[in-house]
Amino acid sequence: MPTDLQDHHPILDSDARMVYRHLAAHGSASIEEVSAQTGLPPTTTSRVLRTLRKYHLVERDADSQARLAAVSPDVARIQVVTPLLREIQQLADQVDQAHELLNDVNADYEQSVRRSAIEFLPSADSANAVIDELVEKSQEEVLLSCPGNVHSQADLDAVQARAESLLRRGVVIRCLYQHSARFTSGTAEHVSSMVEMGAQVRTRSDGFMKLAAFDQKAALIEQAAAANKYVLVLDRSVVTFMRRSFQRAWSRGTPFSGGYQRAEIESISRDIKETIIHLLVEGIEDKVIARRLGISLRTCQRHIAEILQVLGARNRLHAGYLIRDRGLHSPDSHQPADEPGDSPD
Repeated sequence: MPTDLQDHHPILDSDARMVYRHLAAHGSASIEEVSAQTGLPPTTTSRVLRTLRKYHLVERDADSQARLAAVSPDVARIQVVTPLLREIQQLADQVDQAHELLNDVNADYEQSVRRSAIEFLPSADSANAVIDELVEKSQEEVLLSCPGNVHSQADLDAVQARAESLLRRGVVIRCLYQHSARFTSGTAEHVSSMVEMGAQVRTRSDGFMKLAAFDQKAALIEQAAAANKYVLVLDRSVVTFMRRSFQRAWSRGTPFSGGYQRAEIESISRDIKETIIHLLVEGIEDKVIARRLGISLRTCQRHIAEILQVLGARNRLHAGYLIRDRGLHSPDSHQPADEPGDSPD
């Protein structure tokens, strides 16, 4: 866009329109004459004339540079619009060139990175762009597992918008959250909304990774030790393995009905305590247990205190001994068991 117009709104106020009509009716005039004849202050007259000159509606008189004359809007239109159209065409040419260049490079990219069916996504923005594309193409099912209980409102809103689009097309959505999501403000409302829309939602205490899988064809996982960086997996064998891992975690999950039934809450509380017992025996620190279960350190320590009290244990070490001695811990009790086939419960 021409530099004299790029930051100026194409609006002429009443003063500008009055000055233009005056010059069109009376011919050329100096700034002083325009000010005197229209009754506008000199500063206002100068401002108005600068605006009119930007749009080529006023130009200096050919016989006297000190005088200004009105220009036909048709002539002004040619002077204003033609350069803009030229720039638009130049931009369109640049867009075509960029498309052509990227299409050429894409063949090289496909042969190198995508040949292994693994693509590293460097940021959350690039991951979101890929997810939007996969959501658009999904026709059968989308699997989501979201450990942790801290999810930004923007992330929750994005998940809900995508879910609405998928469910309208008849795509099955299964979401796996941690138990703590039921009781965390924001996340709890989001999970309830997902259930109301028709998504299948379950929760469990621990033992699953962050995952999004689409139609048994593609999956996204987090890069190891790299926050907000993801890996797109397109290899069908690897995606099938990830889907079966999800199925195993799903089979041990507790269905989320959208309400807070007493029996359901008691079952969840037992599951959390059993997981804590398992992690206590493994010698895991309190803060690590809390992070894995998606609960606060204080809540975790309260559960541990209740476990110690029930066991009659003096400390964590004594509790570990009593748990083993009484056969309360099975090494496989919190490892998801394999399911026959791929169908969910």
